[in-house]
Amino acid sequence: MKTSEQINEIAKALALAQGMMKPAVFDSENTFFKKGNKNSKYASLKSCMECIREPFSTNGLSIAQDVITTNESIGITTILFHSSGQFIEFGTCFFNPKDKTVQSYGGAITYGKRYCLCANLSIVADEDDDGNEATFGSHIPKKDESPYISETEYKTIMDLISKCNPTRQTLTIDEINGKCQDKNIRKMLKTDFPKIADVLFRRVQAYQESLKEQEKPVEIIQE
Repeated sequence: MKTSEQINEIAKALALAQGMMKPAVFDSENTFFKKGNKNSKYASLKSCMECIREPFSTNGLSIAQDVITTNESIGITTILFHSSGQFIEFGTCFFNPKDKTVQSYGGAITYGKRYCLCANLSIVADEDDDGNEATFGSHIPKKDESPYISETEYKTIMDLISKCNPTRQTLTIDEINGKCQDKNIRKMLKTDFPKIADVLFRRVQAYQESLKEQEKPVEIIQE
């Protein structure tokens, strides 16, 4: 999590807004998960946004959600702004689409934005784990007892490394290996994946920003 130097105004505004927020309306059904003979229900992204719209507007708050895509996953970063200029940037969450079609990526982005919005602002939005559809389709996976990251998560880490500054990629791999069992990225603990992926994501952003700065034309001083 990153914040502005001061957060007194935004913290006060968020407390007031949360006091005004009403529960999100469960306006959608998940056909892949049933409770008895009925489809389970959840609050859509639209319903979650409606839940915060008036309380946030009244208290000078707004939300922005940035999306990054890799070959295997999408990352969502949620930023909370206040009219005073203060902000809170929440950690990036990564989600894996069930395949590489545009529809799957779009569905995973929508789910990811909804999930992050609810997690960061404490919105109760579902009675089920409908994220399984975005990640696994209609096939619910068996419980993975392994403490290590999956093949998809491994590919996500390696894809993020490949987008970092080329002069630091070997150092980055060595740095991550040092945090894994047997000094092997494939043996990274699942619990460490979100934090390491977030650090890599920020390095990719920093490298991309540095490239943009290099591309800016040099201003010629007129004599």
